[in-house]
Amino acid sequence: MAMAGLILNPRELDLRLFLQHWLHIFCMTESHPKGDRHSIQFFDAQGTAVHKVYTTDETDMDAWHALIAQYRSAENPALELVRR
Repeated sequence: MAMAGLILNPRELDLRLFLQHWLHIFCMTESHPKGDRHSIQFFDAQGTAVHKVYTTDETDMDAWHALIAQYRSAENPALELVRR
């Protein structure tokens, strides 16, 4: 697995992903005054969020739920964080 990723769209987006820091991944649904907010959130060993992906009004929610189902783990071990 590559340890870094780079996504570029000139003058629009420069996204650098350091995948070696992605240790914990959570699918989140948060209550919000405008309705539920859905996201996939990636955290490092210390529990710091390093990347978040949110749905929008244009998200294909069937595809979103299929993605979540595909990668959902039946086992969810206790979260152990590492001190800095």
